[in-house]
Amino acid sequence: ESKADLLKLLASYACPSVKYNTETVQDVQELHKSLPVFEVDDMVAFHIRRGDKLRRESRKFLGEEYVTKYLQVNRTQHKYCFVATDDYETVSELQEALLAQNVNCQLMTLTQPPQRGSSKNDEKTDVASTIQLLAEVDLIVRANVFVGTMNSNVGSLAGILRACHGNASDEFAQSYGVDHEWDYR
Repeated sequence: ESKADLLKLLASYACPSVKYNTETVQDVQELHKSLPVFEVDDMVAFHIRRGDKLRRESRKFLGEEYVTKYLQVNRTQHKYCFVATDDYETVSELQEALLAQNVNCQLMTLTQPPQRGSSKNDEKTDVASTIQLLAEVDLIVRANVFVGTMNSNVGSLAGILRACHGNASDEFAQSYGVDHEWDYR
């Protein structure tokens, strides 16, 4: 079986099962309204993980590595850039990397300045943080291109769920990892 066939199989199980309930859909839409007007068809989404991920599971990938990967795999620039992250400092890091590599897009995030990465020692995640994560995943899934870390749960889940919105092999071929390739071409 090819990787594209495997993705289609995974998507056939995930797509009908992973659905937000009505209240969550409303909460996610409300969070999306806090962003400037944007078009997901002209958007690249980045997922940059920090916090506990860096303690044991992954090295720190810098903003410039995400932008370099984006430029390697994409021939045209997008008007909008969305960054999902658990650390607000990453937003500035990505903005600097985009500017340094002459990528002119409107950068957006749902992450707030006090957010500084999650930790295994944190108290239970509150409802607002969970809704924020779901809203971020929703935008990653619907964006034209996705660049993230495929060794993260969000990156893996988003890669599979992106197949729910069109041709599995084409959609997933537009999901790229800075840590390792997971494109199913």
